[in-house]
Amino acid sequence: FSYKLETGEDMEIDYLTSIVSDAFNQLSQGMSYWSGKWQEECDPKDIRWGDDDSGKIKDDCINVIRAWREAVFPNYIPLAVEERFEIPYDLDGFTISGRIDLRCSTKHIDNILLDWKATEKSWPADRCHKEFSPYIYSLGYLALFDKLPAGFIFEVAATLKSGVKMESHLTKRSPEQIDKFFLHVIKPAFRMVTEGIFPAALAGWTCSDKYCGYHADICQAVKGAKSFVV
Repeated sequence: FSYKLETGEDMEIDYLTSIVSDAFNQLSQGMSYWSGKWQEECDPKDIRWGDDDSGKIKDDCINVIRAWREAVFPNYIPLAVEERFEIPYDLDGFTISGRIDLRCSTKHIDNILLDWKATEKSWPADRCHKEFSPYIYSLGYLALFDKLPAGFIFEVAATLKSGVKMESHLTKRSPEQIDKFFLHVIKPAFRMVTEGIFPAALAGWTCSDKYCGYHADICQAVKGAKSFVV
């Protein structure tokens, strides 16, 4: 979408998939595809392929990217990509910062936020209303523009046995919902962190000793306990 924002045109499918293919080839060989800041944060040595076939993962990824490009990209007019925000919420002087991946418009809606998901199953119709990210991104939009966005769309690529199925899920968050989310989710989590309470992240696929000093002592220790049953 950065390309479309600059040129007004969608990137050619073959060129787009070749970029994905080249990135996977380099990563599977332990070489970094990124540069600058991203090179520091995305070390290929941190990638654990496990028993997965990296070639199949690459093919699946290319199929998903192709499906997004064909079915999704033409429907959106990008307004901004990777917009940074800071939320000065009531957290004892701390702020919540992040980036809005994509702010765009459609033929029918202006200033809507977009996110991408790749899953192995179709989403239930109500799942988009339970996801956390629309709360944070809506607040980020509010911090930038002093109003809430028109909505939030998840463009989901479900990689089914029959092929990639594209799903579009629209959701919104009201001011009342956002306040409840911070009261019952963010503030309790913030209090735990400030008091040094860190529950084990059993499914933290991005966790590693390199980025978190608690990973080995807490998360890995709990995973390795023979008496622990999931």
